[in-house]
Order: sequence, then structure tokens, then C-alpha cells
Amino acid sequence: MVVDPNELKRRNQELELLNAVTAAAGEVLEDPAQLEEALAAIVSRLEASAGLIFLWDEAARKAGYFAGSPPRFKEILTGSSQDFTSFDQALRSFQEGNWGDLNLNKLFGDTFWQALPLGVNDKKRGVLVLAARRPIRAERLSVLEQAARQLALALDRLTLFQREKRRMVQLETLSQVATRIAGFLSLDELLPYVVGLLHDHFRYYQVHLFLLDEETGELVVMAGKGAYRGAQSTVGQRLAVSRGINGLVVRTGKPLLVNDVTKEPAFYHIKELPDTRSELTVPIKAEGKVLGTLDVQSSRVDAFWPADVLTLQTVADQVGIAVTNARLFEKSRKQNLRLSILNRLSSEIASAREPGEVLELILESARKLLSSGHALLLVSAESGLELLEFRLSGEELRTGKRMARELSGAEDLVQAWSKEGACRYFDLVRVPGWPASVTGPLESLGFSRFFCAPLSTRGGELLALLLISAENTHEAPENFLRLVQAFVYQAQTALENAYLIQELILSEAKFTDLYENAPDMYQTLSAAGVVVTCNRTQEKILGIPKKEILGRAFSEWVHPDSKAAWEEHVRQVSRSTEESSCPVRLVSAKEGIMDADAHSRRVVSREGGVLIRSVLRDVTERKKLEQQLLQSQKMESIGTLAAGVAHEFNNFLGGIMGYADLAVRIGQPARMAKNLAEIIRISQEAKQVVQQLLSFSKKMGEEAWLAVDLEKVLKEAAELVTRELHRKGTELEWRVEKTPLIMGHREELVQVFLNLFINAVHAMGPGGKLSIVSSVLEEAIRIRVADTGSGIKPEYLPKIFDPFFSTKGVYGDGSQPGTGLGLTICYNVVKAHGGEITVSSEVSKGTTFTLTFPLARKSSPSPSPKTTVS
Repeated sequence: MVVDPNELKRRNQELELLNAVTAAAGEVLEDPAQLEEALAAIVSRLEASAGLIFLWDEAARKAGYFAGSPPRFKEILTGSSQDFTSFDQALRSFQEGNWGDLNLNKLFGDTFWQALPLGVNDKKRGVLVLAARRPIRAERLSVLEQAARQLALALDRLTLFQREKRRMVQLETLSQVATRIAGFLSLDELLPYVVGLLHDHFRYYQVHLFLLDEETGELVVMAGKGAYRGAQSTVGQRLAVSRGINGLVVRTGKPLLVNDVTKEPAFYHIKELPDTRSELTVPIKAEGKVLGTLDVQSSRVDAFWPADVLTLQTVADQVGIAVTNARLFEKSRKQNLRLSILNRLSSEIASAREPGEVLELILESARKLLSSGHALLLVSAESGLELLEFRLSGEELRTGKRMARELSGAEDLVQAWSKEGACRYFDLVRVPGWPASVTGPLESLGFSRFFCAPLSTRGGELLALLLISAENTHEAPENFLRLVQAFVYQAQTALENAYLIQELILSEAKFTDLYENAPDMYQTLSAAGVVVTCNRTQEKILGIPKKEILGRAFSEWVHPDSKAAWEEHVRQVSRSTEESSCPVRLVSAKEGIMDADAHSRRVVSREGGVLIRSVLRDVTERKKLEQQLLQSQKMESIGTLAAGVAHEFNNFLGGIMGYADLAVRIGQPARMAKNLAEIIRISQEAKQVVQQLLSFSKKMGEEAWLAVDLEKVLKEAAELVTRELHRKGTELEWRVEKTPLIMGHREELVQVFLNLFINAVHAMGPGGKLSIVSSVLEEAIRIRVADTGSGIKPEYLPKIFDPFFSTKGVYGDGSQPGTGLGLTICYNVVKAHGGEITVSSEVSKGTTFTLTFPLARKSSPSPSPKTTVS
């Protein structure tokens, strides 16, 4: 075959484009600027003049500018977005040359453009728009579509990576705030630190922290950092709570997320910050009281996520605690000492990780907090409240357990103690009505006056009740209430975190158990195919201890027939970002020779090296079942042909009996020889029919993956239905030319065409026509099987390849029942051979099946494909 040099050059250019786009897209996670390089490659190779990528926000129904080439569009469109009713409407708008109110012709200065969707599976990521001074040639559109798919995958990975990266920054910020905030006792140091930390970590356009002046009811700027160069000079400025988003948050006590300030009536424009597009404000609270607000602004629309609200609110809650602690510190020297104790105890509690250890630290710290020496902790359990047995004498232990049992039955009293999650002060002299079974133990334990604090989760679930005796204090309980409440909040947070960490450890243990004991073999390989890690399942299946598997090439357990294919599979995966599959035969010390399906993909280790994650599933039994299924389908086909064969045999037997009778009656040697010759001829024809059926019905074995002549395959299948065609008076149109070879299983391909021929015969009455036509394409062979039968209803066409779908009824029902697996097997056999099968049909006019198979390459044969009905 003569190859056109220009065509070869064009193909090479297309491959170079796809390679350039794929390489750049694969590096987007490490350098998002690679996306613009990929876009620049597309623009250059397709001889376009410009290209833009617009991201689609499904929730907001917006398409926003993301990247462009040349870079000049970045200055024009950064931060811009347009509203649409749906993605399809957005795509149509781009295809029509409009981005909302913006005309693309005016933007590009060109006449021709092309808009393609960027999507991963069914998820729409955005739109790729290319502009050119002349139309993009049709043959390059397929390359452009493949490049668009690579860009969509890169965008998907980048979005997930940026989300996780943002989450890591949030967690790091929360960790720093939680770690450092307890060390600040001066608001002058604390608040600028928090503002600076938020700005430096998240690069907000502007950050402000306001505190409420309780005397005037105004918000006062305590710290600021961002685009406004005079942010520090704003410290001390005042804002009325009746105006602005900050005032609204103070009045409602709830966070407010505004992703488009032009649509928020409460937004108050500040001339020094002209580029504010999004604003997020959360209240700073302590003890349920609003102390101020934490406000961040962005120059982009839709800049904030719901997760940002939680992060900022958590920081604000920590700030609220610190502000409360600092104010308590400033009130008196005694409070200063107590706050120091509080911070030290809270730090000790926060450093613990086990729930039991945290509970003991809470109890020990509570005993030191008021220097009373008395504290009890009642922990929630399935049976009710249980006393924490920590540093209690025998008598105290018995009395405390008795009280815990009584409280477990007094649900109303426990609810009163834990009402609204607040720390409360009780004096037994002033609370009549409590059961003596509770007040008696309390008094004997030294709790005639005490603080009761519930430790609850944010969801309101009671974890424990903390009782701190106030009998040895000589000041009014109001002086200690805030101190105890602050301690309780820290203790509550530490206890909840400990339970969450414990759940995380248990979850990780469950995941490890699932990994180790999964039904499939899981392994991680180096780029050279050496086993780095594997699960216990692989150890059991291979019959070798894990320590002997690690560090060895996995190809040692691959059967020699599959070794070359496996090594090529490893090389391909190590160079590609796409998942790849490979059938492989293994040699197991325990199971012997087994068949497996390997699914692998490349990953990058923390050190930057290339690793291969591979999952291997034992399919030995499945392959046996598939062979049985194909054999049963053969027998069904033979059963279908039985009526025609029986008719033919009646004709054969009639001829044999007639000539034998003539031979007996005439008795003349010459005439007898002629009649006997006819008997022999008819018997040989009958033998040929039987031989064809026996040859086709023999059990299918492990046929090699060899070069196959489709012309011979079609003839063999046609011969099996020829007599059925004659019996029904059906015409056979045979237009099969000599075809090049393909790689495959001959018996499976005979089964495919026999199924199609039998279906065609069943669909036609007398006088119908079965057409079999072949044609050779550039790199493939196309076979058309057409009939003039009843056709297929339009509602059935999408289902005909589904397993067990049949219009012939089921076994025992209908004149020609079927299993519903014939076309499913056809579909999967064709797919396993790298081909395609399509169908077109019109009721009362007939049906046409079109099958396309790739030509056999001159290189070594590929591994045997899998055929399945799943």
C-alpha cells in the first residue's frame, strides 16, 4: 500500500499534538500553568489564532473564564463569568458566538470558531473555544476532540487537587490557630496574628477582624491585612451594626456567605476596596454571645466554598475563646492566674489523643482549676451514666457509683443539668425537689455547691457530665462561671477530637482489613515491575509468604505464554496516565496455572518516583463458564437447525429407499449398479450434513489467537443454514470478496455469524432474501448481514445486545423461543476482537447488522482477548 507523504505528515502532526497536550495535561497538578501550555499547543498545531477555556459551575449555572492563549485574554476576562440556565444552553451560546452578552467575534476579531464541551464521563467541566481566520478542517476535529478530552481530565484532576490542597491549607491553618492561639493573652498580639495567618495562607483580597464595643454597641476594627494599603490605619475605626454585612452577622449571630456582592442588599461598598466581588463573614462568639466578626473578601465571584465557612467559623470560635480568656485576664490579677492555669490545663488536654486519657486529664485538670480538690466525671454509656474511676477512695467510689445509677434513672434531672449545653451553678440548699438518692451522695462527696458542665458534641450528643465542687471557694460563683465555661469548651473540643481520632483509627483499620483480605490481589509495583507491596490475598493465592514476594519481579509468577504481554503491559502503564487492562496467566504454588485479569494504572509516590497500582482478579472459573456458555449457544443454534436437517434427511432417506427398491425389482446388473451409485451419492451428502453439524457442535477448547480468513468463516456459517434457506424458499445474496486476515478465534467468529444468519432466517417468511456483503476498508474489514424480514421495533433497538433480552419469548413459550444471549455473545465476541457491531432496522422492511474488524498487523499476535456476557 502506497502512503501519501502529506497524509503521513498530517498524522504525525496530530500525534505530536496529542502527545504535547497529554504531557502538559499530566503535569497540571504540579504546575497549573501547563494547562495554558497545552492550550497554546492546540492553538499552534491547529493553526488557530486564539483559544479559551471556560469552567462550568453546575450549582451556580455559570460559565467563567479560566485560561487562554494568547495570554492577553487573561487581563480582559479574569474574574468574569456569565449566567446560563443549563450547560447545554451555555454550549449553544458559545457555538453561536456569544458568551452571555459578550460577542466572541468582537473578542477574537475572527470569523470562524469552534466550541467543544470539556467533560469527564457525564460530568461537564467546561467549554473549549477556538478561533481561527479560516474554518478548522474536518479531519482535524477528531484530534481536537481527543485533545479536549485530555484537557477535561486535566481540569478534573486539577479541581480535585486544588480542593484537597485548599483543604490541607485549611487544616494547617486550623492546626496553627489551635496550637498558637492559646499562647496569646494580649489582644494586641492575638488578633493581628490571626488576620495575618488567614491572609498569608489563603491570599484573600482583604481580611478584617471586628470586636463589639459593649458600651456603644459599635463594631471596632481590631486588625486588618490585604489589598487596602492603609489597612493598619483602619484599626480603631468604628462601624454601626445597622449597616453592612458585618452588622447583619452581628444582628443575626449567623455566618453569611456572599459569592456575588452585587446581589446582596446588605453589602456596604468601601471605596478603598473597589475590587471586592465575594465576601464571607462569620460571628466571633463565646458563651453564645456575639463578640465581633471575622470578615474576608475576594476579588473573584464565587470565590468561597461551604467548607470555607466551617474553617473560618472554627477560627472565629477559637478567637472568641481567646478574646474571652484575654478579657478575663485583664480584669484582675486573680483572673490572670486562673487563666494561666486554664491555658496550661487546656494545652495538656489538647495534647492527649486517647479518649480515656483525655477524660482522666479533664478530671485531673478540673480538680486543679478552682483549687477545690473535688471533681467528678460521669461518662455516657449504653447503660446510662458511669462514674470515671480515677483517683477515688473506696468509699468515694461506692458513693459515686450509687449516684451514677440514680442519675441514670432520673432522665429529667440529667436533661436539666445538661440543658442547652451550658455550664451551670447549683446550690443544694436552693434547689428543692431533687431526689434524696441524688442529693445524699452529692453532699457526702462534698458537692453541696458545685458547677455542672455537660461535655457534648457539636451535634448535641452528651459525652459526659463534669461536676466541680465550689465548697472551698470564697468568692461569688459568678466570678468562676466564665472560667469554668472556657475550660469546659476546651475540654469538650479535646474530648470530641479524641473520639473523632479514635473513629479515624478504627476506620483506617477497617480499610486495612478490607485491603488485606479483599477477594482480589492488590499490589504496588515499581516502574520495572518489582513488587513493592501486596495484600494477604496475593500471598494466599500464590502460596508464597509476603516477605518472599516483596522485592521480586512479579513476572516470576507469570506463565511463559503471558510473560511478554505482561512486561509490555508494565511498560505501557509506566509511561501513561490512563488505566490499562491485561489478561495474564499465572503459575501459583497453591492453585497451579490460573487465569487472571490485571487492571493497572500509574501513580506518583511522595518522593516523585513512578509506581504502578495493579489489581488482579482470578477469572479461571469465569473463563470455564464462558466456554460452557458459548458451547450451549452452539447447541441452541444446532437445535434451531434441526428442523431443516430433519427435512433434508427425509429427502435423503426417500431417495435411498427408492433406488434400493428399484435395484431389487429390476435385478439387472447394469441398472442395479446405476441405482446403487445413486444410493452412495445420496448417502455421502447425508454424511456431509452430519459431519458439518458434528464439527460445529464439538466442544470449544482453548483455541489459539491466530490469523483468521473471514471469507472461510462466512462460508462455514452459511453452509450450516443453506438447507434451512432452501426449505423456507429464502434467497441468499452472496457478495463476499477475498478478504485480508484478521487476528482472532475462528470458532467464536463462526458462532457470531451463525447467530446472525439464524436470526435473519427466523425473521423472514417465504420469498425473503438474506444478503451477506464484505468490503475492505483502509485498516479494517466490514461485513454486512441484511434481511428483508419483519424488522425490529424502535423501542427494542437500544436493548437487543442486553443479556437475556429476547423478542422470541422464553424457553417453552413461542414458536421459536430464545435465551436472549445470542446477540449479547455476538456483541462481546466482536468487542473482544477489537471490532464494532451496529444495527439498523425498519419495521416490515428488514434489519441490517454491520460488523467491522481491524486487520491483522504484521507484528507478533496480541494476547488472547476475553469474551464475556457481563
